[in-house]
Formats: sequence, structure tokens, C-alpha cells
Amino acid sequence: MKTTITKGGYARMITRAISISAFVLLMGVVLVFSGCGGEKGQAEFDFSDLEYSIIQDGRFLFTVKVTGTIRNIGTADARDVVVTGDCPSCGTAYRQVEWHLTETDKADEQKDLIRFLGKGERANFEFKGLAYYSTGGSGEPPTELPDELEVYVMSYESE
Repeated sequence: MKTTITKGGYARMITRAISISAFVLLMGVVLVFSGCGGEKGQAEFDFSDLEYSIIQDGRFLFTVKVTGTIRNIGTADARDVVVTGDCPSCGTAYRQVEWHLTETDKADEQKDLIRFLGKGERANFEFKGLAYYSTGGSGEPPTELPDELEVYVMSYESE
């Protein structure tokens, strides 16, 4: 059996082949970019094993040191996670024999940097300077921690 392709039939075959190729290419592009346009995951954090302690930070100065564990419970990896804290019950004005905060930006000793924290991973952290207490020369260290202390993530970048 012999197949004969006429001049018009050949053009229709080429057109159909180009149409099918273009359709397949378009579907491939849609499949590739459908994952890219979706919602990006986000890191979320949970703290555990928090321990607060009073340490001497100078002849008449004491501070609160914090240690604990942070866990990424989100759907994305995180990098450059900066953990710090605050003392809502502390005053901002310097007063002797009372817990107070510094009014400046957080110093390096007042935060901890975790370079990478993958989804589900845990990391330990430690920093001091959560609150300060000056004995005013009396030399009597504080006997109790401030009433309210909190730890939080100051900043991070999602992968």
C-alpha cells in the first residue's frame, strides 16, 4: 500500500506537529513554574529548657544570663537566627538596687546568633545582659530574678 502526501496535506502535518510540540512545551513550562509561584514556607520557633541565672558582671554589677533550646517548628529552614530577650518588668532608668534595662541597641553579648536552623532542628543558645542590677557599692547581690523575663527571635532569614 502506498501513501501519497499532497502539497496541502504535508503543510497540515507540519502545522499539526508544530502545534503539538508547542502544546507539550507550554505544558512543561507550566509544570516547572507551578511549584515556583506557590506560597513560600516560613520558619517558626519554639523555646524550651529555659534557665535564667544571676551572674556577676562587674565589681558592683550583676546581670541575668539565659540558656535554652530553640526549635524550628515551621515549614522552611532558617538562617542567621538572632535570639535575644527582654524584661518587661524592669525599668529603663538606671537605679541602684533595682533591675533595669539598657536603652541602647542590643550588644553582641545580649543576643546569640544561630547560623542555620533547619526544619525540625534544635539548637542551644546562651546570652547575658537580659537585665542589669547595680548594688551601688553595698556589694549585696540580688536574691531574686526580675518578675517578668522573655526570650524571642529578633530576626532571621528564611531559606
